[in-house]
Amino acid sequence: MSGLVVETQPAREPLTVIETRDSLRLDDDVDETLVMSYIIAAREWAENYTGRALITRTLHQFIDAYARLPDNLTDGFYTGVEQTIPQNYLELAISPVISVSSVSYFNDSGIDDLEYAVTVASGVFYIDGTAQPTLTLKRGSTYKFKQDDSSNGSHPFRLSTTANGTHSGGSQYTTGVTTSGTAGSSGAYLEITVSEDAPDTLYYYCSNHSNMGGALTITDQDTEATWAAKNYYVDSVREPARILLRDAGSFPTDLRAANGLKIVYTAGYGTTTQSVPEPIRIAMMQYCAFLYEHRGDFEGFPPPIPPKVLTQLLTPYMIMRFGSTPYQNVIRQGIG
Repeated sequence: MSGLVVETQPAREPLTVIETRDSLRLDDDVDETLVMSYIIAAREWAENYTGRALITRTLHQFIDAYARLPDNLTDGFYTGVEQTIPQNYLELAISPVISVSSVSYFNDSGIDDLEYAVTVASGVFYIDGTAQPTLTLKRGSTYKFKQDDSSNGSHPFRLSTTANGTHSGGSQYTTGVTTSGTAGSSGAYLEITVSEDAPDTLYYYCSNHSNMGGALTITDQDTEATWAAKNYYVDSVREPARILLRDAGSFPTDLRAANGLKIVYTAGYGTTTQSVPEPIRIAMMQYCAFLYEHRGDFEGFPPPIPPKVLTQLLTPYMIMRFGSTPYQNVIRQGIG
């Protein structure tokens, strides 16, 4: 099953409290909070059973990677090369899909081991020739700031969690940090191996003079990038909807081990109660009636079972998923 995050919740429920209360033949304001809870439970039951979003919402779907399938289905002994080919589509877990906003991927970018040349001019630090730049460092990576240029004399390069360091009441940051030599002399440097619990921002500064430094943005190893839309097209006619690879397209490579792909899309029948198919609304209404009629009756065994007609109303809307090879020949229903 894909990892799903609901980014934007549905603005309303498919049933109103008034129409549900009228169906239950309740007086005004009687058990209103309870009825609302039953509506929410009925909507989630119907959505999980069918694999559909009833009211429009925005979803983030995470997939570890695109599937790789065997290109030869053989029986018995054979001689040859066993190869795999990538499946040419990504299946979306929730229907009906209205639109796909973006597809992005996370590179397993590895560990950096970089060196920067530090110089001083006009009273500020220059790093690789740029005045007071904001640099991005990755947790787990190592960076060396070389201060062997003579312009660094009397300007020790230090780090802090506070902008301008000790000049603004901060303290020197020393986790994973080593220094060597005297600033401005041969072999002088500050080196940091960024720890996994490093703050999101560090600052570099001169321990002797104020306002010489800048900021360091600390990130995790994996970087997010957008998969160009020219590589794929969205098949929202088929259910479940798919993102298909174009003939000239290619999947991203070097993905991180988990949740390497992120798909942002909008799914649902619409933003109003009337946009939901009436058989689904009737099934939800009857499910609310079942819950209300049997409230408090679940201690016995066997517990009450909803009438079969409820699922019969939902069955035509159920999303079925079939395996694509004899070795994946499974049938799944609901949210995939």
